[in-house]
Amino acid sequence: MTFTSSSKLGNTLSKITDDRAAEKAALKSGSSNLRVCLTEVDKKHAGLKTTTLQELFHGSNSGNTFRTCFYVSKVEPSNLADACVTTKGKLCHKMQFLAKDVSTQFNNNVYRILLYTQDGLGANFFGKPANLSKDAAALKRMKEQVG
Repeated sequence: MTFTSSSKLGNTLSKITDDRAAEKAALKSGSSNLRVCLTEVDKKHAGLKTTTLQELFHGSNSGNTFRTCFYVSKVEPSNLADACVTTKGKLCHKMQFLAKDVSTQFNNNVYRILLYTQDGLGANFFGKPANLSKDAAALKRMKEQVG
């Protein structure tokens, strides 16, 4: 079993490695049943407690930065070529994720997480936006990341 070095359980272990060679190889092989973590928490936010979606959307949270862990059940737009748009003369990602987590897995709540990277916000989530209608390699990378 592998734990990322930033996980709660990982902090209690004496030796932690972030070896992702197996995941990268599986992604290259084209396996459609494999899901891997493609993002990491920035070092400045790694110490934040994990907030569930239930707490985040229905609790009385104060502050402006939260750390959460969720799984995505649907990505919109369904045509990924439409996921990058021009805003204020610059390309940016404009996507929505329908998400659930452990706190919502047994109820009907599904949460909409918006990823709009205009003005540099969330710019590192998928990397530099590209015209996905014209750049086949960038569209292929986006499809690999979205799964």
